[in-house]
Amino acid sequence: MPPLPPRIQRLAEHQFGAVSRQQLLTAGLGAGQVDGLVRRGDLVSLRWGVYRVAGGAVPAEQEPMAAVLRTRGSRVTGPFVAALFGAEGFSRDDPFVLCTPTGRRPRSTAFPVRVDPVPGGHAAMWGGLPITTPTVAAIDLAHPSRGVSDRALRTAVDTLRWGGHTSTERLSACARELVRDPGARRICRLLGDGSLVAESGGERRLGAVVDQISPAPRRQVEVLSYRLDYLWPSVRLDLEYDGEVHARPDRRARDRRRDAALTEAGYEVLRVRAADLRAPESLRARILDVLRTRARQHDLDPATFR
Repeated sequence: MPPLPPRIQRLAEHQFGAVSRQQLLTAGLGAGQVDGLVRRGDLVSLRWGVYRVAGGAVPAEQEPMAAVLRTRGSRVTGPFVAALFGAEGFSRDDPFVLCTPTGRRPRSTAFPVRVDPVPGGHAAMWGGLPITTPTVAAIDLAHPSRGVSDRALRTAVDTLRWGGHTSTERLSACARELVRDPGARRICRLLGDGSLVAESGGERRLGAVVDQISPAPRRQVEVLSYRLDYLWPSVRLDLEYDGEVHARPDRRARDRRRDAALTEAGYEVLRVRAADLRAPESLRARILDVLRTRARQHDLDPATFR
């Protein structure tokens, strides 16, 4: 029996080593030839009607590719896709989710399946693998069934955003479009309370420090018509990051007026600069010290903050 035709070899290379029986038949191989290649070991069954070419590499994309070939018209989303685009905290070993067209749901699958939330929209490709956009993958991460914490979700979304794969605007628009989806509703909530809003690299690094403090503060809270970066309401502590723009004379004057108004209303403002972020452990200890001092002043247990 001759080896696989060159066109099949090229197709398999484009599809991460996977080919479907239908593709083989369409390429001109007879059913008996396909079965013979399987018996000879040139093709190895991955799932019903889908094979991998023996002897080649087995990339992480091969299994989701086989799932797409098995169902036809589907695409991949979930933690796996987020990892493809460098979402921190996730890897290509994480599970994928198959988005199937309405009315087409494969049976006996070993992976999560959902109806495609936006049929024909927000589609992308990773080599030959049909996937959702990173924005939709981020929304899928937020689905309660994925078990991703707010902290892990913030980190993942932040790295996708800083990698240029999504933006606050795209995330917001997509979440509103998919508002019936539980993950989209969670994204809307986190955008609304400021948890997914980051404006600079410094704010991102400060967020990583704040994430290590319990209880967590509220983010992007409006008080006295001012937008506070981080607020611990129980002790009225406002934590602010001062980027380069805060060095301008007009901005310094505005910050002084803002801080005076907050102080008069019983708040303490703690400002952090880029130099403070070079020693994150020291910064965390400093924030905790101020929190515990404020707790004593408000007749609260300082040990609450850790």
